[in-house]
Amino acid sequence: MAKYKRTRQAKWDRRQLRTLTTKVRQADRDAFVDACYKTGKSPYATLREFVLDYAYDGKAKTPTPTPEPVEVFWGM
Repeated sequence: MAKYKRTRQAKWDRRQLRTLTTKVRQADRDAFVDACYKTGKSPYATLREFVLDYAYDGKAKTPTPTPEPVEVFWGM
C-alpha cells in the first residue's frame, strides 16, 4: 500500500508559515493549559487567536469561523 504524502502541503507550509515560541515555567504552562481547556479551546487556538488579534488591533486577519445555527424541523 502506498504511503500517503503531503508534499505539496509541506512545501506551502515551509514557504508561508512560521512558529512563535517562548519559555515559561512549568507551573505557568500548566495553569495556562488548564484555563484554555476550561474555556473549551486548545492552548494552540488560544495563542493563535491572541497573536492575530494583537497584531491586527482586534481585527484578526484570519478569524475563526463561527458555526451557523441549524434549524431542525420536527413536525409534519
